[in-house]
Amino acid sequence: MMTLKMRPGLKLNQTLSIGPHRGSMIHNGVLFVVSNNGVYSISSAEVATRIGSLSTYSGFVGMASSGTQLVIVDGTDGFYWDGTTFTKITDVDFVDAVQVKFLKGRFIVNKPGTGQFYISADYSASSWASLDYATAEVDPDNLIALEIDHQELWLFGDFTTEQYFYSGNTLFPFEPQPGAFTEFGCIAPWSVAKADNTLIWLAQTRHGGRQVVQATINNPIVISSGALEERMNLFSTVSDAYSFVVKAPDKHLFLVLTFPTANETHVYDFATKLWHAWESYGVGRFRVATSVYAYGKHYMGDAINGNLYTLDAAVYQDNGINIVRSRKTEHSSKNQDRLFCHSIELLFNVGQGLITGQGSDPQVALYHSDDGGNTYSNADTRSLGSIGEYMAKVEFNRQGSYYHRVWEVRISDPISTTFIGAYGRFSVEE
Repeated sequence: MMTLKMRPGLKLNQTLSIGPHRGSMIHNGVLFVVSNNGVYSISSAEVATRIGSLSTYSGFVGMASSGTQLVIVDGTDGFYWDGTTFTKITDVDFVDAVQVKFLKGRFIVNKPGTGQFYISADYSASSWASLDYATAEVDPDNLIALEIDHQELWLFGDFTTEQYFYSGNTLFPFEPQPGAFTEFGCIAPWSVAKADNTLIWLAQTRHGGRQVVQATINNPIVISSGALEERMNLFSTVSDAYSFVVKAPDKHLFLVLTFPTANETHVYDFATKLWHAWESYGVGRFRVATSVYAYGKHYMGDAINGNLYTLDAAVYQDNGINIVRSRKTEHSSKNQDRLFCHSIELLFNVGQGLITGQGSDPQVALYHSDDGGNTYSNADTRSLGSIGEYMAKVEFNRQGSYYHRVWEVRISDPISTTFIGAYGRFSVEE
């Protein structure tokens, strides 16, 4: 039997600026965060120090570390931090890069609107040459995103993806990996994520449609469900989608894929290979834009303001705002017969109420829809048991009759609980 657990909550760590958060990474064992136009280093004692300023105030930034230099690009300018000073890249041959990576001593950036990628001088973020570039050659589509995986450079185009390896050639040190090519392109540059020894991204092909794919070396497979693909194809804009990967305290690994324009966040569980949704109350989508693991914690930056959070399984709210958890069933029916529902019993790990305040007598609400999920009944509520009431029974009697029905279970109290399953007693009209 598959159980449903609540996601961890967001605990406010500190507020860095007016936001939004735009990028984060570890450099030399230290956490670096970009919020609004500010660049901050955050110590293991969680003391934030502003080390510099960017030219722009919103939009994701590319970040890469050589171990001695941290490079940040924002689509307008490039900057680097050497541990002492934060410096703008002034070399006239530097392009207005959106993304940056580091491999084998070279910083690598993309040139927007082309299939070209440029490389820096050896271990030098400040030195670039106009002829130190290459073009993704298999297909003449634009270069959308860059990533490094298994010491290879992945070049994500509009409709194709290819890989380069480090050859050490004195003329240009990166060359195409023979046969390392796929017909899946990338539709959203910030959707590329690394997880489970693979790459995952929001893909498109020349045949149309939008899919989430996962690739090990050069073997992509589609992991998006048919329902998610149908949903994504209704979105007016998906190019602004972004993703990150996070491991929950129960060891489940999640891909968190957010569509800002559509205001939805869809989450893939690598263990169960199933999708579900995350929301932040009052926002719609999950409100986090950036995520990085540092100092034994998951630090998450807000997509709207300058708040920096930690993901905490012992917190049942998002910065003091309750997390609404819900589960909807598939359509319940039987051969077009009229069904009578005598009772529904919901199975939870009951007795997890709080000592005082909201959640001391936690409630679960049951709704139903008899018109295909277009409208729902009023809430029918039951107690999940005060603290220690481990034998509490969650039963809903006399739920009426129907031909087709969708059920929804919803909890908003700030408690830890697990939905184990449901049982019902039904009869068919004679």
